[in-house]
Amino acid sequence: MAALTVYAADSLTAYRAFIERVRKHPLMTAWFIVLMLAATWIALKVTDFIALNDLSTGDFTVQPHTLLLVFFLILMGKSVVDTNSRATQNKEMLMIISQPVNVYEALWGKFAYITMSNLALLALASGTVTAMRAVFTPDLYVPFWFVGTLVPLALLASAMGFTFSIITSQPSLLRRLAGVAIFSQLASALYLSYDNLQSTPNYLIPATMFLYAVALCAVPVASRFFLDAWNAEVSGTEGVVQKMGRGASGRFFRALTKWMRPDSRELLRKELVINISRKEVGGTIFTIIGLAVVLLYLKSRVGGTLNTPFFSLIYPLLVCIGLYTAAVLQYAMLGLSSLGKEGKNFWILKHLPVKSERIFEAKAGALLVFTPIIVVAVAIPLPLVANMGADWVLFFIIAALALAFGYTAIGLVTGTMFPNFDEGTRGTPDVMTMYLVMMACLVLGALVIGIPGYIMGKDHVLGVLAMIFSADMMAAALVASIGKSARNYDKMEVGV
Repeated sequence: MAALTVYAADSLTAYRAFIERVRKHPLMTAWFIVLMLAATWIALKVTDFIALNDLSTGDFTVQPHTLLLVFFLILMGKSVVDTNSRATQNKEMLMIISQPVNVYEALWGKFAYITMSNLALLALASGTVTAMRAVFTPDLYVPFWFVGTLVPLALLASAMGFTFSIITSQPSLLRRLAGVAIFSQLASALYLSYDNLQSTPNYLIPATMFLYAVALCAVPVASRFFLDAWNAEVSGTEGVVQKMGRGASGRFFRALTKWMRPDSRELLRKELVINISRKEVGGTIFTIIGLAVVLLYLKSRVGGTLNTPFFSLIYPLLVCIGLYTAAVLQYAMLGLSSLGKEGKNFWILKHLPVKSERIFEAKAGALLVFTPIIVVAVAIPLPLVANMGADWVLFFIIAALALAFGYTAIGLVTGTMFPNFDEGTRGTPDVMTMYLVMMACLVLGALVIGIPGYIMGKDHVLGVLAMIFSADMMAAALVASIGKSARNYDKMEVGV
């Protein structure tokens, strides 16, 4: 009964939140639907064109089982995020834990909601693709095994995402490492199964169902460690990061920030402690490092396989895509929640005896402090490996700085325009707002890097100078955004 009650409550909450988002953003909802239909149409037409003309891209060919694995990774990532926001990092779980119910039974309700939301998303996507295929590409053949494997993959992604969230939230590093090392063998088994069954794809469905049964057995085992995970995530148990105000780390921090005003230094310290202690920041850094590996892998696959007049643009475009993705995750998305993450403690921030501009200078500085990671992981490796030259490396380093300034500006301003103080979501705004910000960042990035990049193709010295000018403009925009964010902040009421 507890599982059913929790599932019903989560479903009702999600439905009401969805209706509220649609009501607040009707035009953005309509635009999102148009883009979804357009993307589906383009994907179907391209697939149909390749199938009819029997085109081959050499080593860069994408196999069907690879698409299935990408689908699995996307849904698993969604499941991890959903479990974090609804269970392991949700302070509102205290209400369930304090009730005279079996908490492990209630967790099955959380797991059921995550599973059904993934299946609902799959049903929506499958229905859209099926309808558009019937209208625009009726002769496109889609094998049954490909479609049939999507359902058990969605189930497997739900179970593994739920379990991984609990494992990676354990208070002990040894527990986390041991849990990930053991449970990741299931992901390895999935990859090996799909790789070995390429010639006999009809066996993918039973193989996936078997792996799902194993993952499902792991759910109750991981649930036994849920209370430890929840307590570590929510109660604020002190770790290495929280000790930065004392000892050697505190002295190191003071040495680096001795030029700052005392109030600005303490605000920056507060932002760094909160940001680093949040799993989203660690996950973002891990994603950026993984993105660097993916870019290098794509470079190895693309090299020498495409003979087109635009081949010289492929490597710069790969770097630009990497910089855009990393910068959106690190600056824009985290900047969106920079104010909402205060939650119920917003009134404390509001009553601090400091200027509002100081608060947002600290929030911007806490985001920009991770810029060297993006430079080292994305801006430098691929140009070096591709032998693009020192001038291109310098160009992309400056481009990373320009995007850092510009995307932080967008994130801070938008976060004060559409703040979300829901502690259950850790201040993350709704999907429509995030989509709007990502589109704005895409347009801004195209202008900030595209124009200097075009000049760079004509003259390297002028291109680097143009990129420096672009970075200067973004730095000025960041200064202006701090002032705008402060004014929005001053207009807010304390009792949010």
